[in-house]
Amino acid sequence: GKVAYVLTHENEEYFLWNPLNGQCYKQFDAFCPLQSVDCLINWENVWFNAQQNSSPMCVSFDISKEGFWRQFLPYNFQCIKPQTVQVTSNFQSLLVC
Repeated sequence: GKVAYVLTHENEEYFLWNPLNGQCYKQFDAFCPLQSVDCLINWENVWFNAQQNSSPMCVSFDISKEGFWRQFLPYNFQCIKPQTVQVTSNFQSLLVC
């Protein structure tokens, strides 16, 4: 099924984690079921992959390389925090800025 993987960088290696089942794969693991890396989301921005090959084994995760990643939000974007949050009994949401 569709899932957003979690990327971690540890000891100069990248790991891809499936949060639904806890499986962890190294970036160059041929058995990793992730087929494409189309975007990255971190505390600073949303980044869209501009690389020719989006396979996890071929992607450079270095977001400082402007030719590889395109940012969604401008550099000077500031998150506006709501004064109050209302949650109904049938719907719950989480706002992440």
